[in-house]
Amino acid sequence: MKNTRGLVNALVGIASKVLMFAIGIIIPRLVLVNLGSEANGLLSSVTSVLTYMSLLEAGVGTASLQALYKPCSGEKKKDINEILSATNHFYLRTGKIYFICVLVLSFGYPFLITSTIPKWQIITVVLLTGLSGVLSYLYQGKFKILLSAEGKNYVTTAIVTGMNICINVSKAVLLVLGFDVVAVQISYFLFNVVQTLIYSVYIKRHYPWLDLKVEPNYDAISQKNAVLVHQISSLIFSNTDVLVLSVFASLKEVSVYSLYVLIYGLVSSIGETVYESYRYAIGQSYHSDQGRFTHLFNTYEVFVFVFSFALFTVTRTLINPFLTLYTAGVYDITYTDKYLPWLFAAYYIMNNGRTSSNMVINIAERFEDTKWRSAFESVINVVVSLLAVQWLGIYGVLIGTIAALLYRTNDMIIYASHILERTPLVTYKRWIVNIIGFVVISLIFSRFTFDAGDYFQLAGYGVILTVSSFAFYLILNYLTDRQYVTYGITTACRTLKNALHSFKSRAGAH
Repeated sequence: MKNTRGLVNALVGIASKVLMFAIGIIIPRLVLVNLGSEANGLLSSVTSVLTYMSLLEAGVGTASLQALYKPCSGEKKKDINEILSATNHFYLRTGKIYFICVLVLSFGYPFLITSTIPKWQIITVVLLTGLSGVLSYLYQGKFKILLSAEGKNYVTTAIVTGMNICINVSKAVLLVLGFDVVAVQISYFLFNVVQTLIYSVYIKRHYPWLDLKVEPNYDAISQKNAVLVHQISSLIFSNTDVLVLSVFASLKEVSVYSLYVLIYGLVSSIGETVYESYRYAIGQSYHSDQGRFTHLFNTYEVFVFVFSFALFTVTRTLINPFLTLYTAGVYDITYTDKYLPWLFAAYYIMNNGRTSSNMVINIAERFEDTKWRSAFESVINVVVSLLAVQWLGIYGVLIGTIAALLYRTNDMIIYASHILERTPLVTYKRWIVNIIGFVVISLIFSRFTFDAGDYFQLAGYGVILTVSSFAFYLILNYLTDRQYVTYGITTACRTLKNALHSFKSRAGAH
């Protein structure tokens, strides 16, 4: 059952990400062509700034998720209700503060940046984007946590994908018809209202026993304050580059950075969808079967490397040919670059590759022990970025991020290995093998020209390179971790076979 649910999570998630990749790249292109790089930079910077509002969650979401794994594995409804009741109480208490912060930021942000865009438009864009976050915070967060703990990520994925399609289609229509950035954000806000209603209906129908008015179990989420430090670090790490560029460079440079993040981020989300699909099974096994947990973790870690390195090998190779097509007709700043693809590849490979180590720390709930390590990562990122941006611009902020990643990734590997009671050399060996593979296959790909006349030709290159990269990294990791690669492939094939058999049986019964 768990394998089947994990497979459904992965398949639905990947299909969703591919669909959203196709749809999601349309809007920035339309913004660039119709409104210019400055408007695109504004939307990106506003999103990054408002992300900090989630700090009000104070780590309760992550703490609740880890606390829910055990009762969800045993279907203990009373415990689930008590944990979610505590979570809900916290969201309601801080929701008013969230709303006030959005109001203050809306009227203050126009005076923090230099832009030719009218201040009233900036105020309205920040307000509409922020109110969407308030809705999600108050009414969606606790339900997403429950669905994730139960391994039903596919439900969240389906809802979010459906709404994102509606949002992007409405944005595209408005931009083509000549509406401004304010109208675009109005449509975004309205569809977020609809998404909130959909979550409410689904939970009432499938979880009629859910009662958020029971006595809350605050002890279950007692580590939320330690988790807060980790979340602050994560938010600073994820948004420092955009904020530094917004203040010390220009919105046009933010636009360049945001396009690279858009492409690398969409590709990254495909890998993250696969990782998250089976995370609940590993989290639940940690509390019930240590032997199974160890085996599942090793398999998980090997395939995290396969996906991370394969996906970003392809992305690094095709990013400039894609941007040449994508930014055709946009002349206010140059988007293609010789070094950015390598810097972004290093950034995302390290960030994704440490997923398995980070997961162990979270599942073991070692938030208190590691919070200051996480904070130091943020300090490195901010300090190096602020110093380097003065001379190196966009390269400088990326160097700051990579410097922070080098420290924290190594720290995570060592600490996670301590929890697993094994030498960190096991994980380091996997890193070294795949890094060597990345250099080799990148040199091979660099001998070919992938310039494309249209998106169909580029997509063809993408399919060929993706199949080649995954085959290469699977074989490479099979040579060094045969047991876990074999187990992963065998389990996936068996689960798919059982799922197809079940589907045929149900179809025949009808």
